[in-house]
Amino acid sequence: MMRCQSAALFTAALVLMYAHDAAGLAQGVDTTYAATVADTSAFGAILRHVVSDSTLHVAELPLRVDPRPLKSDKNLITVTSESFATISDGELAYRTSVLRAMHLSIGDGVIPPGCTGTMTADYEGSKKGCPAELRRVAYVARPRPGDVVFDRRPPMDPRFSIFRVILSVVGPGGVNQQSRDYVLEPSARGWKIVKMEKLGYWE
Repeated sequence: MMRCQSAALFTAALVLMYAHDAAGLAQGVDTTYAATVADTSAFGAILRHVVSDSTLHVAELPLRVDPRPLKSDKNLITVTSESFATISDGELAYRTSVLRAMHLSIGDGVIPPGCTGTMTADYEGSKKGCPAELRRVAYVARPRPGDVVFDRRPPMDPRFSIFRVILSVVGPGGVNQQSRDYVLEPSARGWKIVKMEKLGYWE
């Protein structure tokens, strides 16, 4: 009888242990999925604003987007190979699906080695690394905490997130990159853009 009771208790303990592990795994999956959905929603909201910005309309130079997120860094003003944050395959797939839904092509506007700004004179082959094709590419960074006056003074308001956006034009004449900050607030229908500020140009 004691052996049967011990076996029953051992079995019950195993069931509880596996149930606890499964619950923890499910919670982790749910958290990851929620973060991916939030990232995708913000990514789409920002791109819709960029596409609708009449100051960026260049008929012969359609907008492309690199789905890879930039690092969450308020000092980031240019896009190089070191500017990117890590991203999971799932997040990349979701961001790419947004581009397909908006009929936007994937592009690469990273500053190539040996390619200087458009305002820099072409001396000693300073433009030799520039691509032959002119292209315009948008980048959206990971969010950082902030408020409606951005992150220039504490305290931060946890309701708001700031996304650095860099718009890169790169071609045979060099590179021109514009940086912007978007302040977003979550709402019942996804992310809402509260404010956008143009920060400047690197050229």
